[in-house]
Amino acid sequence: MQAHGGVLTEWDKLCIWKLIGLSSLTTLLECAIYHPLWVLKTRQQLDKSLTVSHTKQTFALMHTLVREEGITRGLYRGFWPGTLGTIPPYSAYLVVYQFTKYSLARDPCPTFIQSTSPLIAGIIAEIIALGMYVPVDVVVQRMQLTHNVGKSALVVGRQVLHEEGLRGLFRGAFIAAQSYMLASATWWLVYEHTKCQSYRFYDRWFAQRQSRANDHDDVDASAPHGNVPRLLHPDIAHKTISFACGFVAGTASTIVGLPLDVVKTRIQSTGAYSGTWHGLQMIWRTEGIRGLTRGG
Repeated sequence: MQAHGGVLTEWDKLCIWKLIGLSSLTTLLECAIYHPLWVLKTRQQLDKSLTVSHTKQTFALMHTLVREEGITRGLYRGFWPGTLGTIPPYSAYLVVYQFTKYSLARDPCPTFIQSTSPLIAGIIAEIIALGMYVPVDVVVQRMQLTHNVGKSALVVGRQVLHEEGLRGLFRGAFIAAQSYMLASATWWLVYEHTKCQSYRFYDRWFAQRQSRANDHDDVDASAPHGNVPRLLHPDIAHKTISFACGFVAGTASTIVGLPLDVVKTRIQSTGAYSGTWHGLQMIWRTEGIRGLTRGG
């Protein structure tokens, strides 16, 4: 693992097939855990009558869905088409991201390009993946609409094609590109730099701790890292740091991209606005800041 311009690069040691396999497994697990929250988010973003707090609205909506439609048809509606349709673009996204970041974070690229390589790589990877993901996103979001309850993804997809043509499956592609690229660029930029700086801080701290232990001659020679507790060993600590940095990056990207996500959901589901700026203006005028943060 090498650091170029403050960014860690691992492409030269990466097994692509292993990456694809692990990303597919993690996508399945992620969707199994978070799909109910995505359903609730979509419903909230489409509901313009929100007058209570987001927390109360979320629990009230979840209770209603479970009572009226059950867990499977309510909270997990569109789970399989959404999950299976997400795996190929996400795998392509990761491969393109890693290769682009590795290429840009090395000499002879300028220092500025190297330091912002996660942001640039995230945008490029998102563009590649969007062509595969947008039709899946449109169909799954249409399945969340009340009048489509009980309809399969195939039925909803055919309905979109019949009524709107191929253009319907790519409705909101431009706003989707803006939303996903902004979120992706923010996520990777925050993640890569916080991870790199956190690794460096931890490694310096760990080296100093080992040095003090050596000075006092109290190191257990049989232990791989001296007398340092197992939970603080570099291999475990680095994984923990990566997880924490991912959480920080996810929070940052959600905050930055939420207003565009609200507009995207409404355009793809109902065609409510003529474009991004029109959607942002209308939501701000009629619903205020609450409208722009629905589902957050």
